[in-house]
Amino acid sequence: MKNFTKITSALALCTIISSANAALEIDFIDLTQNAGTGLGESAWNTLTVSDSGITADITASGFAYLDWGNAGLGDCGALGSGATTGANHGSSANLCNPSSDDNVTVAESVTFEFNTDVDVKFWFNNNHDGGFTAGDLININGTNFAAETGYLNDANGYGSFRVGAGEAFTISYENEEFYVSGFAATASQVPEPGVLSLLVISLLGLGIVRRRRTS
Repeated sequence: MKNFTKITSALALCTIISSANAALEIDFIDLTQNAGTGLGESAWNTLTVSDSGITADITASGFAYLDWGNAGLGDCGALGSGATTGANHGSSANLCNPSSDDNVTVAESVTFEFNTDVDVKFWFNNNHDGGFTAGDLININGTNFAAETGYLNDANGYGSFRVGAGEAFTISYENEEFYVSGFAATASQVPEPGVLSLLVISLLGLGIVRRRRTS
């Protein structure tokens, strides 16, 4: 029984370590419109978001675009006259030219690069175009997925996708325009060598206990 208790404790330790991974969660609608910290309707050459040691650099085929009005992250091909990149706190003024090109549409994409290995989920919407219907697709890093409206941490997320540090992960138009509602990235951690050794020893101990019981 003592041996079994030690084994159980070791396995629990591994579980605790793996569950302590850092996480980065971004709600693009809130990031745009939040009255206290929102960036406003804005265009970015590179939109950088960071938390808990995880950083994501977000670019687009044009400008990474935060669209006001329950939308989120899109792609603006060209800015209107006088428009500049960067935060536009509290503003809902459209900066795109044409103004309708503020989502991800034909021949457009957004790309994510993380500073560390992550497992990441994404959520999408199409609120400005009447929602998604059967047959609408979104291309996520080379694979088509049936489009479905979803928001950060609800049931309609796509993933997890394993993305390596510095790897370009691209979401692009397939046959329906869309916005990225949000994403959640968790650091992909390999257990420390000492923890792996402890796990192996524990499993070996479990095998010895079973053999003794059998004999």
